[in-house]
Amino acid sequence: MAFKTLEEANAYELEMEKKYSDLSTAHEGLKTKLTDIEKKNDDSVKEIERLKAKNFELFELVSTSNKNTNNDNEEDNTENESSLDDVINDFIK
Repeated sequence: MAFKTLEEANAYELEMEKKYSDLSTAHEGLKTKLTDIEKKNDDSVKEIERLKAKNFELFELVSTSNKNTNNDNEEDNTENESSLDDVINDFIK
């Protein structure tokens, strides 16, 4: 750029320094905001992983509980069958 006077050049320099200062301030603010967002994201990912692990543990617990319930039901059926046999034998006697 060609300036007609030294005052114009100095005014332009001051204007550009102010713009640079404003942009630097905005940049620092954005860096801080980005750091906060990354931290929140990392915290969210950790919480999701924790919940996935907890969900898997509960799923295994339910699966194990269902297997035990099925075994208990089979044992109950066996007891009921023997009781029914006893009732029939008592009725016949």
